[in-house]
Amino acid sequence: MVLNNENRTQIKKWVEVLKSGKYEQGKGTLEANGKFCCLGVACDLFIPKDKQMRGKKGHLVGMLPHDQDYAPDWLHSVNADIRVGYGTSLSTMNDRGESFIEIANIIEDMYLSQHLE
Repeated sequence: MVLNNENRTQIKKWVEVLKSGKYEQGKGTLEANGKFCCLGVACDLFIPKDKQMRGKKGHLVGMLPHDQDYAPDWLHSVNADIRVGYGTSLSTMNDRGESFIEIANIIEDMYLSQHLE
């Protein structure tokens, strides 16, 4: 994925929020019972609240960002990008129990590290 300044700014914010402890980590879906997967955090941050697709219980619907019609374009490709770069996807890392901090470090390395600038 080619990053523009807006995408880079959003990814930086996503990394910061993942490291902040603001969200409780969940598995298997973007959000359930107030817990989010790492991709669900990005959906919650970057899809306008009035455009978020939510279920009857108020949670984000879907397992991946492409299940949300208004997810940013860059977010649609991030899972596959990480799979190519690291041999596994963010959703898999999240669901096998890697912490948000560990995942944020991988996102940071993939998209924000100095060797890309």
